[in-house]
Amino acid sequence: MSKKALNFDLNDSLLRKNYPSNNYKKAWYDIRYFLENSGFKHRQYSGYISKSDLSMSKTIQIIKKMSKKYNWLSLSVQEFDVTLIGDEFSLKKYIQQKNNFSLWVCQEKCVSNLNITKK
Repeated sequence: MSKKALNFDLNDSLLRKNYPSNNYKKAWYDIRYFLENSGFKHRQYSGYISKSDLSMSKTIQIIKKMSKKYNWLSLSVQEFDVTLIGDEFSLKKYIQQKNNFSLWVCQEKCVSNLNITKK
């Protein structure tokens, strides 16, 4: 088992046609609310990461449940990807400190030499 990343695209014109109210932009809020209450955290745009390790079976169950709750989702989805997350590292401090750093292709031991925070 591993953490899962979810990324999706909705077709705006189909969503506008199939969403149950004129405020079709609320669809992203509906999805966010559902996923956050199902153990995911919102990362960016239409991207979510599970807070803990999940089996692929459990991940699919969550997405099936969401698509049953929101029938407009199956009519409007362009793509919905699940990615297995391995090691995850934050480069935030390098960006915020405006460090002049360069990353090079190396073995895992190089990561510890760069003092990169593992998530």
